[in-house]
Amino acid sequence: MVIFPQGGGYCFFETLRDELGMADKFDAVSAWVRVSGLDLLWPELESMLDRGGSCRIIVGIDRDNTSIEALRALAILNAEREYAACYVRHDEASIIFHPKAYAFRADGRIRIYSGSNNLTGAGLALNDEFMLMGEHDGTSPVSSAFDAYLADRSDTSTGLTFALTEELCDRLEDEGYAAPERQLRGKQGRRAGKPSPKHPIFGRTNPVAFPMRGVVPQSKADQLDPQSFEFGDIEPSPVLAKADWNRVFLRLQLSRGTQSQLPKPVFLAVKERIGDTDPDTPFRFIERATGRERLVSPAAGGNTYKLEAGFLPKAELLLRLELIGGRVIADYLDSATAEGTAIRDHLFDGLERDPPQTVSTIADTDRSTLYRFD
Repeated sequence: MVIFPQGGGYCFFETLRDELGMADKFDAVSAWVRVSGLDLLWPELESMLDRGGSCRIIVGIDRDNTSIEALRALAILNAEREYAACYVRHDEASIIFHPKAYAFRADGRIRIYSGSNNLTGAGLALNDEFMLMGEHDGTSPVSSAFDAYLADRSDTSTGLTFALTEELCDRLEDEGYAAPERQLRGKQGRRAGKPSPKHPIFGRTNPVAFPMRGVVPQSKADQLDPQSFEFGDIEPSPVLAKADWNRVFLRLQLSRGTQSQLPKPVFLAVKERIGDTDPDTPFRFIERATGRERLVSPAAGGNTYKLEAGFLPKAELLLRLELIGGRVIADYLDSATAEGTAIRDHLFDGLERDPPQTVSTIADTDRSTLYRFD
């Protein structure tokens, strides 16, 4: 047995690339897959297939960590490569498909890697992970047992596993099984929103950044910016407003002095609750502290809506919108105050919930607008 601990400058994808360069057959089973992971291996995988090799890849979609773009890329591989077989597996009973294993066969031998590395950029390059490799004769009991496991998990007659096709990917996206990569609710994305400790206890490493090569095939409207895939830089998935919500809390970003913007989902949710569904007209709210009536108006492009904060906070600008008798009452707050701190903590607590209760409009929660319906 050989141990492959990821970290200290070593990334597991380096070993996978080397193995693909020598293998005749590649098997992978991974709980999660993203373009950020496929991109690290795609040219090497295609080179193996070009020289007559074969691959079988089985992936899961649980816990909102597999992207629709990655599934579509594997569906393209299925369609274009005769000796590629790619599957997706899921159990509606909420039993999580959670394995991570990679196997390479050549010259009558098989090397099996099993451990914690998912087929994602973070899993193959960034996270503190661990793999154990065992090499066996291709006819050994271990090889036979591994083959039996893969045959069972790729058996489409069970109703738990499907061969990946473009049509299946459409259904998976439409039904909410898989979302675009930039909207995924990864653990890293949720943790990114936590306030930094005042007095850190633990040490800190400098993670190695590996830019996307941009070589994974795209389909339909999945046009990805390779530079946008920073490992671990994942947004929470959108949280829909409850039908009976009464308050929404926001952490706003300021520009041009005291000008800010309300995210479109919040604007539309407020207008729906007050009986106005026209997205092109403003709505009015009453500022509780002054009694003044203010407007939230559509900005150019129609995705955000302008509002004037009226003051510059010492720390972060927070907004509470409350529905009272069909009217919208607003409170602007500063996170430097006790009440503002409580609301800020409430927003960041929502990022940690499973499922999350707070939305971050971009992955970087230090620069994003946050909102949470209650």
